[in-house]
Amino acid sequence: MSGFPEYDRYDGLGLAELVRKGEVKPTELVEEAIMRIEKLNPKLNAVIHKMYDQAREKAKAELPDGPFKGVPFLMFAKTFMTIVCAETMAGIEKSEFLMGRKAKYRDFEPSTWMLALLGKQLRAPRLSNAKFTLQYMSRLVCHFSEKFDILLTPTLALPPIKIGALQPNKKDAFIMKLLGCLNAGGLLMAVKGIEDLAQKAYTFMPYTPLFNVTGQPAMSVPLHWNDEGLPIGMQFVGRTADEATLFRLAGQLEKVKPWSNRIPPICSES
Repeated sequence: MSGFPEYDRYDGLGLAELVRKGEVKPTELVEEAIMRIEKLNPKLNAVIHKMYDQAREKAKAELPDGPFKGVPFLMFAKTFMTIVCAETMAGIEKSEFLMGRKAKYRDFEPSTWMLALLGKQLRAPRLSNAKFTLQYMSRLVCHFSEKFDILLTPTLALPPIKIGALQPNKKDAFIMKLLGCLNAGGLLMAVKGIEDLAQKAYTFMPYTPLFNVTGQPAMSVPLHWNDEGLPIGMQFVGRTADEATLFRLAGQLEKVKPWSNRIPPICSES
């Protein structure tokens, strides 16, 4: 099946606009996303559950209205992570002022230093475009959300993971340490670009960052537990500045399905 080779030239909103104009089909975007996943995922191991058939079926069907209609969601992740990298670098520069000296690699966790090095490589136009895109995106999403009392999503895409599971493996940690010690941000951008970070992070938590950007009130409520006894959170998102609805809903949910007695075994043993 044909894809859309110009995929990289557009952000999520740009692709959605092409879909609305009929210049590209959602099925073409799905095929292009699948092709890129198959090409890069053997090295990245970022997409764990490949739901290709479901994506293709949904792309063929009538899609729900919204600012990202027809667009694979990984596009938002890239823009969001661009801001994260830039702000991490800004935070380290602020720490230098507070410490009264230049920051060094050993002052921070390797992942934090890596984000900062990537942020240092960003040119002003790319950062400005990312900020504009997220601001525009926020207005669209907030307007869309006004149609509903509450939006419901999972809190995470996977069950709770072990502490340290998102840390780099030994090979990546070695590369990060080497490049970090050398302050080789340009080489790091080539080896572990922002797109790679976005795919890894959003495999685990694709739902919450959007509302960090829009500023809408949101809450995670533990309404289910898996067979291992771990809580499975449900995210409820309200309209802009409508925290009151969330507080009322939280009280009602806890009354109907209380969780205060759900104590981890390690705590109940003490």
